[in-house]
Amino acid sequence: MTVFDDLAAEQERLAGILGGLEQEQLAGILGGLDEAQWMSASGAVGWTIADVVLHLAQSEESVVVTASGGELRRGLGQTVGGTVDERVASLVSAERAAPDVVFARWHRADWDDEPRLHVG
Repeated sequence: MTVFDDLAAEQERLAGILGGLEQEQLAGILGGLDEAQWMSASGAVGWTIADVVLHLAQSEESVVVTASGGELRRGLGQTVGGTVDERVASLVSAERAAPDVVFARWHRADWDDEPRLHVG
């Protein structure tokens, strides 16, 4: 192992710690929202807070599939035509769910999938 390997390993370790803290903070914020807040407008025009969190879950799920060499048989891999933004909006629209379902999906995608992305 070289010093560069050591530095890369330490950088990955720290990124994991900081990323985990960021996710825990977001989970705390989202867990404190009531249904009206979940359904309120977000900074993304036309999307609610629930829509944005659903998009995060869909993104996490897609990363795991592609990073592990799989094919996207659902989600963006199934959505055809249009721009990426149009495809993403279509996917969010197709999979909208109640806030508690969206929160559980995001939490599951974020915490359950992360270990599968680490190599070694």
